[in-house]
Amino acid sequence: MSEYQQKHEVSKFIGAPPGYLGYDQGGQLTSSLEECPNAVVLFDEIEKAHPDIITVLLQLFDEGRLTDGKGKTVECPNAIFIMTSNLASEEIAKYATKLRSQQHGDSKEKVTVSKQFKTNIMYPILKVYKKPFSS
Repeated sequence: MSEYQQKHEVSKFIGAPPGYLGYDQGGQLTSSLEECPNAVVLFDEIEKAHPDIITVLLQLFDEGRLTDGKGKTVECPNAIFIMTSNLASEEIAKYATKLRSQQHGDSKEKVTVSKQFKTNIMYPILKVYKKPFSS
């Protein structure tokens, strides 16, 4: 996601707004989801993306649809989105070490988790969606 670090990269993601160069081409994500609404999409190292990209993704995760730069809505309620992050990798490793210590009775220290992501962004992402599997 490092190529989406700047605010203006949102237009690359969902398409340029009317009147801008490339308006007729659509966005990388919206075009791909329009072609294959049941896709499996990987967002690698999501913490590198600009916060506006995360905000765009919230609509997608919450509603199962995304509106492109032309105003066209792309429906994809069955798509699967996977996000990876190295954001708290050191803290996770420390936590694992402390858990092992607690099992052996060596430590009772609590571990805190990284708070670099805004709370209002992370809670919707971490919501539990329970959908029945199709047969």
